[in-house]
This record gives sequence, C-alpha cells and structure tokens, in this order.
Amino acid sequence: GPDAVPVATVGLANVYRSYYPLPRDTRIRGLRIVQVAYKSVVGRNIPVTGYGEDTGHDKGGRLVLGWVPVEDDGSAYFRMPAGVPVYFQAVADDGLAAQTMRSVTYAQPGERLVCLGCHEPSPAAPASHAAIAKAFQRDPSDLQPEVDGSRPVTFPRLVQPVLDRHCAQCHEEHSEEAPSLDRGSRWAEYGTQYYDDARDKVVDSIPPERWGEEAYKYVWFDSYVNLYPFVRDACFVRHGPQEGARTKPGTFGARTSRLLALLNDGHYDVQLTSKELHRIALWIDTNCRFFGSAEDLLRQARGEEVMPEIE
Repeated sequence: GPDAVPVATVGLANVYRSYYPLPRDTRIRGLRIVQVAYKSVVGRNIPVTGYGEDTGHDKGGRLVLGWVPVEDDGSAYFRMPAGVPVYFQAVADDGLAAQTMRSVTYAQPGERLVCLGCHEPSPAAPASHAAIAKAFQRDPSDLQPEVDGSRPVTFPRLVQPVLDRHCAQCHEEHSEEAPSLDRGSRWAEYGTQYYDDARDKVVDSIPPERWGEEAYKYVWFDSYVNLYPFVRDACFVRHGPQEGARTKPGTFGARTSRLLALLNDGHYDVQLTSKELHRIALWIDTNCRFFGSAEDLLRQARGEEVMPEIE
C-alpha cells in the first residue's frame, strides 16, 4: 500500500570472516539491527544523551529495529527498512554482542546489500561458498522486535523498572554503603514545561542552550550516574579499549562490564529473570545511553516514549 515502509534486502556471507578474530568457541546466533536517529539539534553534545563518546552522545538516539537469525555457517539474509542509517551487532549464544560496527550503512528501497564478513580484511575477495550460503537458499528473514524501551533505547524505560523491582529499596536501606539506584530528586527540579511560541509546542523547561549542562545535572537519574563506574569500560568512551575505528570482538559491551559480572555472580541473592538481565545487557551493548532522542528530555525522564523528531 501507499503507507508501506520501503525495504531493502541484506545478505551476510559469513559473520566469522572478521578483521579481528572472534573469541575462541564463540557462536553467533543472530544479528541485531540498530538504527541511529538523525540529530535534530545544533551542537555535538547538546544535549548530553549518555556516557559514550565515539558512538554515544555525538550521534543521535538508538532505535533497536530488531534481530534476525544467523545460520550455523555464519550467513544471514533479511529485510530491513530502507533509507535509514543502521549498524549491525553480532550476538552470541549467550545473548550478548560479540562484535559491532563503529559506523552506519544505508540501503535504498529494493536494493540488495551483501556483506562478506564482519568485517573482513579489505583486500579479501568473495569466498567460493558465499553463493551457496545457507541463508541465501531461503526467503529473507523479517526483523523480530526487541523489548519495550529499546526503540528508542532509554534508561528510564529499559533499565530503571528493573532497578525499581529488585535494587532501589535495598540500596536505600543501606545507603551508607550502597549508592542510590532510584531516580533521585535532581531530575525533578526542572519538572515543569512551558509553551514555546517560536516552536509552537510545549517544551521542556530546560532551555535548549543549557541542555549540555542541565540535562546531566538535573535530568539523569541518581541510578544512572551511580552505575557509571560499573559500565564505563564497557562503553565506547574516548579512552576505551578499542583501537581506531574497528572494534575488537569480545572487548566491549555487556560481556566486559562489571555490572553484569556482579549480577551473574550473585549479588546479595538478587534474582533477576533472564528477560530482566537481557534488558540490562541490551542497554550496555547499545552504549549505555540515558536518552533515546534529543527532544523532550523531561518526558523521557518520566518514562514516556519519545520518538526522535527525525528518524
């Protein structure tokens, strides 16, 4: 129909053909397709939307479009929306990203985009088996949706509900030893909104020219700030473990975070479901963002779904 979203078809010959080898015995079960929203505001870091730098607050919000299966020979074949910037993450059997792109790619409506590997050495030629890869012998997969709060990825919707159920009360009762994992009061100081005649809309009471400072100071939750030491090395920050524009498989994201290791080892008998652990891991693997878009910051902090003005 006229309102149908234009799509493109993407084929991956072998996810294991990588410039840096994947960790030994790693099995990739799927690809996660993540859209990067276009920036709608002036300034690289206004507002500051999260911790990460290389692929963090200098780019737009993250929208996890879904995931698709990878066959046992490393191939994948799927449909995705056309004309939007996306990157791919190779997700291992444990549900954690093992490799991720550090840039975006596009495909036009009706285009067939084919990748050899993830990412293969630049002089490499197509392998002879690429034409008979298992995924290419079937119809393309459709994207399977991810959990609520991941399109776009926002900490208040994706992670804070888990902390509210399992962590915040105990940390409050032991506040002398444990950092706060609730929302705190900082974000509520600018809790009113006002009508902007120039933009003809109700907007956050934080003036845009102050978003760089105020978004951090008054909108980020105490829990988000206090979790930073437990996820910093897992994010793409300026002085992270990566070299140049390529990611070293297995050296980033949830699988390297202190937070996930703490939870998996058993933290004061906290019992999270597999779905709750997945929500936290997904947040870390998509670079530990707080906001999902650069607009309506306080609505996002209240847990409302705010789609980027320019997707």
